[in-house]
Amino acid sequence: MMYPIGNKKLQLLLLLRFALMIFERIIRILVPLQTERLLRVFSPDGKTNDSTTLSKFDVGSVMLYVFYNYLQRHSSILSLLHNAAEKPLDSFVRDTLQLRFFEHVHSLSMQFHLNKQPYELLSIMQLGVQSVSQVTSIILFNLLPTVCDVSVTLLYFSIVWGWKYGLLIISNAILVTIASKLHGQMMRKVYRDMIEAGGTRRSHPQETLMNAETVKYFTNEAYEVGRYEEVIEMSRTSSPNLQFKTQALSVIQTLIWTWNLLAGCLLCAHEISSGKRDPASFMTFVLYSQQLEGPIQSLTWVTDHLRNTLASVDEMMAVLNLEPTVNDVPDAPPLVMSGGEIEFENVSFQYSHDKRGLSNVSFKIQKGQTVGIVGPSGGGKSTILRLLVRFWDPSSGRILIDGQDISKVAQLSVRENIGAVPQDPVLFYDTIGYNINYGRTTASKEELEEAAKVAQIHDTIMKFEKGYETTVGYRGAKLSGGERQRISIARTVLKNPPIIVMDEATSALDSMTESDIQQALTKLTENRTTIAVAHRLSTIMHADLILYIKDGEIVERGTHEELIQAAIDNGGQGEYYKMWRIQTGKLYGDSNSTVGDNEMETCAEAEEVMSKEE
Repeated sequence: MMYPIGNKKLQLLLLLRFALMIFERIIRILVPLQTERLLRVFSPDGKTNDSTTLSKFDVGSVMLYVFYNYLQRHSSILSLLHNAAEKPLDSFVRDTLQLRFFEHVHSLSMQFHLNKQPYELLSIMQLGVQSVSQVTSIILFNLLPTVCDVSVTLLYFSIVWGWKYGLLIISNAILVTIASKLHGQMMRKVYRDMIEAGGTRRSHPQETLMNAETVKYFTNEAYEVGRYEEVIEMSRTSSPNLQFKTQALSVIQTLIWTWNLLAGCLLCAHEISSGKRDPASFMTFVLYSQQLEGPIQSLTWVTDHLRNTLASVDEMMAVLNLEPTVNDVPDAPPLVMSGGEIEFENVSFQYSHDKRGLSNVSFKIQKGQTVGIVGPSGGGKSTILRLLVRFWDPSSGRILIDGQDISKVAQLSVRENIGAVPQDPVLFYDTIGYNINYGRTTASKEELEEAAKVAQIHDTIMKFEKGYETTVGYRGAKLSGGERQRISIARTVLKNPPIIVMDEATSALDSMTESDIQQALTKLTENRTTIAVAHRLSTIMHADLILYIKDGEIVERGTHEELIQAAIDNGGQGEYYKMWRIQTGKLYGDSNSTVGDNEMETCAEAEEVMSKEE
């Protein structure tokens, strides 16, 4: 349990819970003793023969007996105190764990997030937090009191009644524990199957509803309902098996307790008949045994519930025990920017043994320059951007920003100086203003609107009824692709970083929208070091340097004109040139054909057309 350091109120409530637990243990001891006392007074050979004294004593003893029973069984005051102390403490544990889990997940590297689905993490967090809270309560306020009850009863009977009674009690506890342990070993797989089935039952409808548009496009509503029905059936079939085995354990434990009660009663009756004990002792033994039945029988529920909850705790702890794959060196200094020069020195990186990323990539970008990166899918273009922002660290080589190895500085300081414009901008289910303001949460309203104007989205926003307070819907579903992209650009403008990275920022847009967005991007990248991954070559034609990446290597580099001319001089051989020819649609043909004078003129004409489109 997490101790509420610095919170006096919660500390007092925790102390109250322990005080109540101790008080209840005392009451459980006093009830049988007071019963025995009454029986002895009422017995024919009671020690007091004075009727007046006996009457006074009887009234007080009876009242005390009733009071003890009230406190033990029906005390609303104790229940009220329990609830008053329990709920704030339970909320504290849950809130603290949720915050810690949330903070830890955000501290993990990008590799973790790419391998985990969001709703899976939410399920792990919710079940884990709930389970930790339950485990804490079970151990401190169920298991610990049970152990106390058994221990006190064991000591009392062993010392006052003799070792035979102590042996009966300890054998009872041992046999119940063994039965619970064997049951737990059998049930471990059942619990894990239940958790897995429960997780699928929660995640399936969430995933389906998140993709409702796709479901409707393919008219798969009935198919999804059928799938969910199968998931429910899997979850349902695991429950009866669990309930049957749990009830079977309860039957076994009841038989163990009954056998011990019978043995104890026979032993006590024998001692009464031989004059070693009085009849009141028999009732005392029965009452203590009955009081002990509850705690011992509760071991079934306690251990059963512990196993169930611990399985969920294990999943949460597995996440909490994960370490980031990208770590800062001890006492890493922040990145000190002096312009935004970027250099890759023989950088190699591999995602896994069967997926290569980059191999000996080297290039340098001067302050304020723009570099375009093109090439086939899976060639390593986006990997360069991910390495630059330290989502991963290179396997070998160095990445420098203003002469500083980014693996030697704090990774957060690297990202603070880089703004990203992705291909598919992700917007939060919140207002337009919130999504733009996310670029710099401390920005003023005036700064936010100025960023929107630079991104050419301010006028569009003001046409909405609620303006900047308009809700964008799930992942920005209420907005068009161009509007989402402009909001993403405005967010980056507001951040005002010296370095910009763009990952095919306009490839998903139509030509008209692309042209408008390109104007906003031009304003964004002005006087900033920029790396632009592009599919449409028209967006990077005027870059200071173009890199053609294929199979993780730079196979060509140069300006647009240099790459085109080099290919023409080489008889039309060149990866960039082939890609450019296909996109312009001006020249086609076999890659081994020779480019003649007329074709060179056509290339120049196509280039002029593309320049005008800009």
